[in-house]
Amino acid sequence: MTYDPVPSVMYSVLAVLSVSRLCECWQSAIETVLARQETLESMLVDSREFERLYIETDRWIVNMSQRCQQRDDVGSDVATVKQQKDIVEVSISLILTH
Repeated sequence: MTYDPVPSVMYSVLAVLSVSRLCECWQSAIETVLARQETLESMLVDSREFERLYIETDRWIVNMSQRCQQRDDVGSDVATVKQQKDIVEVSISLILTH
């Protein structure tokens, strides 16, 4: 039985090519993962900004709702509207004189 070095060399070349191809695949995977990480971090920043604005808006709505509830109802008949108008006019005149 004789030793044939050609198959051994072919296996070495195939192994180098396989390792090279595997390195390319890993590099591609790493680039994809890094791009996805950047996208997710950007989304997280946007989400936190949205949450901050949501809380601020919700707080403003609650505040305005409470202020509206504390106000007297607007008159629905002529006498009440005239009375409320007189109160507003007196209040404005007091503010302007001071």
